[in-house]
Amino acid sequence: MPRTAVVTDSSACIPSHLAGALGIVTVPLGLLIGDDVYPDGSLSSSELFRLADETKRPLRTTSPAPAQFLEAYRQAADAGAAQVLCLTLSASFSGTYESA
Repeated sequence: MPRTAVVTDSSACIPSHLAGALGIVTVPLGLLIGDDVYPDGSLSSSELFRLADETKRPLRTTSPAPAQFLEAYRQAADAGAAQVLCLTLSASFSGTYESA
């Protein structure tokens, strides 16, 4: 039976230690704070709230670039996957589906 890898975006909220143990590749959404984009998970809660308070603008998310998903698929293939199951936010909610 071929090995199937799982690729998902960070909206799945799978802790990194669990994703690593299960071989799940996670592509981070972007957090748009003011004019800057931060990969999801790269800021502590206190940093996130501080930056949000400083910008006085609503926080938004951005979809990962298609190249980020391509890299995740390559990573899965390099690890021996014969096929990939990609789980993302619904196309109704986010452009992430289109990027994947």
